[in-house]
Amino acid sequence: MESCFSTDCQETYNQTPVSFTFITPETEELFKPDNYPERFSSWFEKFVEHVTYNL
Repeated sequence: MESCFSTDCQETYNQTPVSFTFITPETEELFKPDNYPERFSSWFEKFVEHVTYNL
């Protein structure tokens, strides 16, 4: 699974939106700094470890 994921993504992130924001004149901020890559990496590492040792 890890190699499949690496092949698909290579050097980019595949991000799927889970929310949306209406853009209006009152919109002050579109994007917020976040630690998404770090959170995902941590989760994915645990997931791969689980799959490796439990299948």
